[in-house]
Amino acid sequence: MPKNLPGRLVLLAIACVSPAPVAFADESAVASSAVLSTPLVATLELGAPLDGAVGSEPSVSGPLEAITERTIRLRTAVGSREIPTLGVRRLELTTEEADAVVSDRRAADPEGDVVEVRFVGGGVLRGERFVWQRDSAILTRAGRDATFPIEAVELVSWSVQAGSRPAGSSASAWLEALPERPDGDLVVVRRGEGFECVECAMLEVNDEHVVVMLDGERIPVRRDRVAGLRWLRPAESPAAGRLDVRVAGGRLPAATVHWSPERLVLDGRLVFPAESLRSIDYAAGRTVRLATLEPERVEVRPLLDGTADSPRLAAFFAPRSVPVTSGIEDEALLVRPRTVMVWRVPPDSRVFRARAVAGGGRTSLAIGVDDREPLRWILAAAPGAPVECPIEIDVAAGRRLSIVVDLPDATEPENTQPRATEPENTEPGAATGGLGGPVRLDRAVFEP
Repeated sequence: MPKNLPGRLVLLAIACVSPAPVAFADESAVASSAVLSTPLVATLELGAPLDGAVGSEPSVSGPLEAITERTIRLRTAVGSREIPTLGVRRLELTTEEADAVVSDRRAADPEGDVVEVRFVGGGVLRGERFVWQRDSAILTRAGRDATFPIEAVELVSWSVQAGSRPAGSSASAWLEALPERPDGDLVVVRRGEGFECVECAMLEVNDEHVVVMLDGERIPVRRDRVAGLRWLRPAESPAAGRLDVRVAGGRLPAATVHWSPERLVLDGRLVFPAESLRSIDYAAGRTVRLATLEPERVEVRPLLDGTADSPRLAAFFAPRSVPVTSGIEDEALLVRPRTVMVWRVPPDSRVFRARAVAGGGRTSLAIGVDDREPLRWILAAAPGAPVECPIEIDVAAGRRLSIVVDLPDATEPENTQPRATEPENTEPGAATGGLGGPVRLDRAVFEP
């Protein structure tokens, strides 16, 4: 009698007679399937000069020619220019051509992202189609294939309904059904309103079936009845110092990045179309995001006195994380006037960087380090015309960082340049003036 009879019966109940072959392209053909007709324009945010290699420029832009472990090569009016990656904080790509290609392919295939792949050690990708045979897997998005070894995959999840885009994490529902300590790989199948987890050996995935081995029997399970796959992998924490790479459909940590007009290769084994690249955060691993730190103190006074006892209004005026544009897992801190927030400066931090965006009205933004206020801005933004200002503050000798968003005095002039002041009052709501809007802090990080 089979050892795993209940699981075997579950799989046989939704099995098909024979598995269809996986439609796999040759790996070399996938990796070099197309060359960009128009180079992508890259903007490099530079850090402190290193041995004079970069100079004093805050940023540099140009058509991207190549990325290696050591250099980024841009095309300039006088020829190619190589910039050491050690002097680069962040690379952002202008992706009009890539986005137009994706838009055209989406129009031809409106189903959108219906499968999510999570990787060992961190990282997630979303796409329209996932197939796997032998050692290699393919994730298709907008008609283009990314290839990677199956050993790098921890979890695959399909949305419940084809054509529905996963909201946040499409795996969240069935992950709760997983056993706390599984002994092997799991196939999760839908059973009515719930899920059934079956421990078995997974062999391959194609458009119609998930093929498994159970009690020595090869069973092709209908793919549309499978909610997800979970491999039992050795525990692996995200490695320190890895780059944060964003691609179309997700983001991944990577130790090495190589890019050419033909392909993007991460860690020598994850291969993407060239136009998939969106950004590389070279400072990741050396930075601490403000969003990951718990404030030491938060004080909020709603704009309307007497409304502090209303939970609904208190939640509205409280600082909160908000998504930024359409970036994958991008979050910013939204702070409304009459708010004070204080954090401890992480050890070994040298600089606090962020970008302040004011959406409307007159608002004051003050940032303090201990008993100093190295930055105070009065931001005036018209509706539909936000004001954006970069922030860079020396925190090397500081213990605490404070952010105060308030209503400025009506006589205080607007400015977008920091000026050194001594804080007269750090109590929220001390200033008076016009009605101000919220301030959003994007990419707020402490750097060594």
